[in-house]
Amino acid sequence: MGFQEGPGRLRRVITALVLGSTLCMALYWEFIGHTSADLKPCPPCACDCLQPGDESLKESLGDLKDVILPNCGRDHPGMQSELKKSRFQLMKEEFLLNKIVRQETQLRYEKPIRDAQKKAADHEKEYESCNQKLIESEGAREMAAIDLSNQRKVTLLWEERARTLGWKDVKERGTNPQAASPSSSDQMS
Repeated sequence: MGFQEGPGRLRRVITALVLGSTLCMALYWEFIGHTSADLKPCPPCACDCLQPGDESLKESLGDLKDVILPNCGRDHPGMQSELKKSRFQLMKEEFLLNKIVRQETQLRYEKPIRDAQKKAADHEKEYESCNQKLIESEGAREMAAIDLSNQRKVTLLWEERARTLGWKDVKERGTNPQAASPSSSDQMS
């Protein structure tokens, strides 16, 4: 019984160690990690660290100029507030931004899924409607076949009665139906 709980317990211990070490490192750098050399103020620098004639260098560096020239822009008021933030605050902001990005991404991926589900539901309704109409038309065809069969029976019954009363079919009279009929012979005379 204890052996089966071992892997789950081991995972929990490893997870706790990883989280604890991460938290300890963050707290260490927040409270103890600053040395007196880190707290000395830097000499003021100009906002644009490149000389006025170095426009081609600015263009060639692009986004890398902030990495290559790290002190550039430290005197900017917006940068001062960012530089004063602790690592914990920066990590918290990054976490919140990642959460917002995940939510927006999830919404972007869920919309096509919802649209596809709606279209599938519409197709399902259309299928059910078409299937119902097919069943109804099959029933109507069967009823028409029964009516046709009944009509044929009635027609045969009437033909039989007519033959018993002396009616002859056109095929039985000969090849020319007008010559065999009594009314046409009366008209000739």
